[in-house]
Amino acid sequence: MMKKFISKIVKFLVIIILFIVTVNYVGDSAKLFHPDYVKKIARLLINKSNVTNISNYDERLLQKEIISQIKTAPDILVLGSSRVKAINSEFFKDKKLRNHFVSGATLEDIIAIYQMNISKRIIPKEIILGVDPWIFNEHNGQFRWKVLKNEYYKFMRQPEQTEFIDYDKLEQLFSLSYFQVSLRNLPRVLTGKDQPVATKSKSNLHNIKLSDGSHVYGDVYMNVGIEVVNKRAEQYCRGEVYSLGDFNSISDKKMAEFNKLIQNILDKKNKVNFCTFAISSISI
Repeated sequence: MMKKFISKIVKFLVIIILFIVTVNYVGDSAKLFHPDYVKKIARLLINKSNVTNISNYDERLLQKEIISQIKTAPDILVLGSSRVKAINSEFFKDKKLRNHFVSGATLEDIIAIYQMNISKRIIPKEIILGVDPWIFNEHNGQFRWKVLKNEYYKFMRQPEQTEFIDYDKLEQLFSLSYFQVSLRNLPRVLTGKDQPVATKSKSNLHNIKLSDGSHVYGDVYMNVGIEVVNKRAEQYCRGEVYSLGDFNSISDKKMAEFNKLIQNILDKKNKVNFCTFAISSISI
């Protein structure tokens, strides 16, 4: 009797686990298991289309996909976090710009994306480099850069590290929190309404990624009242400062890596602009 009961419990648990895994794989709210999503975005951008109807996806894989298809260098290359994502071609009417921002960019991200451009021999004469405080913090808690780890190690002249199993992705396949958002996304996946859409517009209800790689916030986010803005600011101030935990001093290691990057840019006779918070900059 007990064996039958245990057997039923085990079967029930297996069914539940399979259901969670299936929803997480198919609904896939962050597009972890569907790389074609990123390729579609890249293809539209390369064909000089702006793209909307895009949600969570791996921004680092997108940069890798775009750079793999680019054949010519822009006049200006933008590297950094989301704080520089609004820098677009309209700032430089007579120059061609390409923005390679990734959210929460660390020094490893910036170096890796720079290295990909070097490998393709498409380095421009001018680089706008977003400098955020957390890039000098060894304890910033950021690991997303590991998607581009081999490019980073190549620039640093360190051995590449190969992992046969992506444990972070495997964890999300069984995650209950990922299940919740993927379940909500499932109807859009099944109806095909979650796919990226090309647009000529530079404004929309929702976010738009412009063909130069920059980002335009949607009207839903931008057109809010002062009360909402104040509430968001208060919530941010009450929380922990982004990626600055245990930041007591500038890391010597990170500073050395930063100096190596800047020296490499200067050795190629290129100009670099340091941009902080997308509102001020200095050039060397």
